[in-house]
Amino acid sequence: MLPEEIKHQSFRVMKQALAADEEYSKETIEGSRLEAVENINKYQEQTRKWRDSQVVKKVIQEGDLVLRRKPNAANAGKLQPRWEGPYTAKAVGRPGSFYLVDDKGKTTTHT
Repeated sequence: MLPEEIKHQSFRVMKQALAADEEYSKETIEGSRLEAVENINKYQEQTRKWRDSQVVKKVIQEGDLVLRRKPNAANAGKLQPRWEGPYTAKAVGRPGSFYLVDDKGKTTTHT
């Protein structure tokens, strides 16, 4: 090792010092891993909060006009509409799902 490495505590010097104290090295590595997991969880929670704050909830009630996504919208062409409708929301199924009726009075098969 060069004297400059020892003087400025290069990575190689620090690694060798930590390797000499194996118990300390294991604790440091485990502590670093736990800190990394905590940081990842904190980041994911912050990201989830941000995304949830960007979502605008729409309250749909019976009688509202809505559009329905076409079943094969991904296969549609670039200029083809991805939505069909308008439909009238007839009744609430589960939270977030509705029975739809078109303008002729025909009920859709899926909510």
